[in-house]
Amino acid sequence: MTNPEDTPRIVKYAMGVALSGAPGRCLNGVDPDASMYKAAESLMKLSETCHMPIFDTTKCKISFFPSQFALNGGASSALALLPHVGIQRPDLILLLGARTGMFLGGRSGAIIPDKDCKLVQVDVDGAEIGRTLPVDLGAICDVTQFAAGLNRHFETASFQGSVDTKWVDDVLGLKSLPSPYEQQAEVQPSGRLHPYHALKHLLTFVPKESIIILDGGEAPLWAGEMISTCSPSAIVKSSGGLGFLGNGFGYALGAAVACPDQTVINLHGDGSAGFHFMDLDTYKRHNLNIMTIVVNNYCWGMSSNGQDLIYGTKTPTRPVSHLSPVTDYSLVAKALGNASAKIQSIDDMSPAFVKLLDQSGPTCIELVVDDKPIHPITVSMVGQTDEPGMVVVPYYDNVPRAYYKS
Repeated sequence: MTNPEDTPRIVKYAMGVALSGAPGRCLNGVDPDASMYKAAESLMKLSETCHMPIFDTTKCKISFFPSQFALNGGASSALALLPHVGIQRPDLILLLGARTGMFLGGRSGAIIPDKDCKLVQVDVDGAEIGRTLPVDLGAICDVTQFAAGLNRHFETASFQGSVDTKWVDDVLGLKSLPSPYEQQAEVQPSGRLHPYHALKHLLTFVPKESIIILDGGEAPLWAGEMISTCSPSAIVKSSGGLGFLGNGFGYALGAAVACPDQTVINLHGDGSAGFHFMDLDTYKRHNLNIMTIVVNNYCWGMSSNGQDLIYGTKTPTRPVSHLSPVTDYSLVAKALGNASAKIQSIDDMSPAFVKLLDQSGPTCIELVVDDKPIHPITVSMVGQTDEPGMVVVPYYDNVPRAYYKS
């Protein structure tokens, strides 16, 4: 198969061949360009023609769009900020291959407005169109072909739409807004590093054009705010549609095998790191160029903080959400043959990072941070309410409380 559009037809034909006559196996060959069809060029051309900004979802991202691309708006979560900074919300959204769900605000309307906004959804799976949100126009199509078709149309018929260029500039300017955590102290009252400042400083040492894998709950959220500063060649967010944890280790392994001359950064929270940390043994046996960074706050950060938001002081003892502060990931990594370092202060970062980059083979950094402050995305996902008729469902939509007749 060399064309994505041919996939259903060829698979159906292959099934017929395999099941007819004497049943047997049928081998399908998929060209890499078909299975990993890059839409970036077509989408950037369409974006420039229509002067529309492009946002990525936090569900999964491979950064085909250069950070320096003028219309790269960054994370789609920024759209939730518009009402709070006095910027009008969009009146048209093209949902191109992105799947609706909790990473696009569910049905809350926080990211995709639930009124006064036209929604166009393009997906290769027709079942996805309108699955969560009502759409004004749906197209069952490969995103690259959709964008390429519009580009061909605009080559003969100029774009007739009206775009508020000031609005576009204002929305793109959200990326340059100073972080509310910038003025907070680098060291928390607990004596541990503020997660924002810790990752901000650490990422300055990451080599440019690295491949960065993000895995975990709050750790990748803090890192994601500054990730473009190190100009990575690719960013892969491994949480998928249901908040998977731990699969970043496998993604890092694949990236290192595919691109042996590039540095692969495998960044985790201590919760997600616990799932497959023994993969560092595999990294060593194959001498892979992977740096694993464990952002250790001694707890399931998103779970613990989410429970604090919902239950507060009602149930102060919640040991299930806490992880042991005696667990030393740097020592475990060293035992598995990975050169390692434990960083607990800003001053430790430069010598530790430089030393590890000079090492051949896999390395590991354990970055100890505080579990506070709570990341704002965690706050938005919890959806706490005092309304008695609603049941709070973290990471999803709150639902009306059921009442039964006696």
